[in-house]
Amino acid sequence: MIDKEQSQRLSKDIYTRLVRLTVALYRMTDYFYEKEPIKFDIRERVNKALQSGTVLIQPEVSVNRKTIKDIKDSLNSLNVHCDVLEYSQIVSERNCGLIRDEIVSIIGGVENFESEYSIFDQVPQINVTIRQPRQSQRDSVVVEGNVERSVGMYLNQSSKNDRRSKILEHVKKVGTVSIRDLSQVIKGCSEKTIQRELTVLINEGFVRREGDKRWSRYLIANGIVI
Repeated sequence: MIDKEQSQRLSKDIYTRLVRLTVALYRMTDYFYEKEPIKFDIRERVNKALQSGTVLIQPEVSVNRKTIKDIKDSLNSLNVHCDVLEYSQIVSERNCGLIRDEIVSIIGGVENFESEYSIFDQVPQINVTIRQPRQSQRDSVVVEGNVERSVGMYLNQSSKNDRRSKILEHVKKVGTVSIRDLSQVIKGCSEKTIQRELTVLINEGFVRREGDKRWSRYLIANGIVI
């Protein structure tokens, strides 16, 4: 569970990305014929995602499951529209790829916000001492009132997402990897899915990215115990 400051930072990042996506799609659809139906459908859906996203940055407004679902549904619909635009050659493969990458990244951030921040079930936060006997100091460092974030601890606790664990374990082992490197290790998993899982790990603070687009490399984030 992330704290209030982290949740505010994450929600602001999601909203900023939604604004950038909206601007990009408006500029792209400016070149469509004025009466092209898909032009208005794309704008309607991205506007719906943006309007739902504004709730995330309003502290006085309570976020609910419908808000999260509306954002994800709108973005997934836009992903389908990108397929149509690419296959019909209305928009180039490269531009559709850039839009898809941004959509996947935003969805990853939204899912991380949904799963890690208990927006639907808030309880008072209390400080406790957490001890894990028979666990090496390398894997976990226990301090009063807090637990230091470590790769070893994440691997022990993330059996619910075996794919994410495999990614983190490989990054830990190799040091620095690309999405293509990981696709050769994690069988039956597309590069888009791996990129989405990496986005979640980045938002969780376990992994950091260096470089842009096709030159991106991923490594363990600074301050994480490995």
